[in-house]
Amino acid sequence: MTKRVQQEQFLDNFERVHKINMEIGRRIRGRRVEICLTPEEFALKCHISPAVLSLYENGEVRVSSAKMLLLSDVLNVELSYFFEFV
Repeated sequence: MTKRVQQEQFLDNFERVHKINMEIGRRIRGRRVEICLTPEEFALKCHISPAVLSLYENGEVRVSSAKMLLLSDVLNVELSYFFEFV
């Protein structure tokens, strides 16, 4: 496999992961708004800062599986809710 092919595969994977992070963030924000929680209220319940919540909701960082479990509890959804689009 050439270096160019490896770079292209890396970029394809990076783009795919970014799209998944964006969709998970969209679902977090959508459900948070649906249950009428402000970013500050939701962040407090999830033991994160509002700034970190913003990063999650904008898909800028990956949500760990442990944190996703906590988010699903606070949002009152099944963990699978975050992955229904896959």
